[in-house]
Amino acid sequence: MTAAMKIAIAAVTAIAVLAGAMPPTPAAASEQGYRAYELKTRYKKKRYRARPHRQIQYWADKLPTGSQIWWEQMDREGRGGRRR
Repeated sequence: MTAAMKIAIAAVTAIAVLAGAMPPTPAAASEQGYRAYELKTRYKKKRYRARPHRQIQYWADKLPTGSQIWWEQMDREGRGGRRR
């Protein structure tokens, strides 16, 4: 190796080391922050609150089963088997 080659290799190595040690530019930093935020929000497991299950109280359940008034109330509630 010649002296000129050694100097050129040393210069390229020094530039590479300095470029790697430089802090990121503000644009790159904000882009990295946005990517991190996007990854957190995209793949975050969604937590749903457990909703209390209510028992629906129907009026037809209080009437004598099978009677005419019972069938009419079942139709009004949409549970009589007929289409509206």
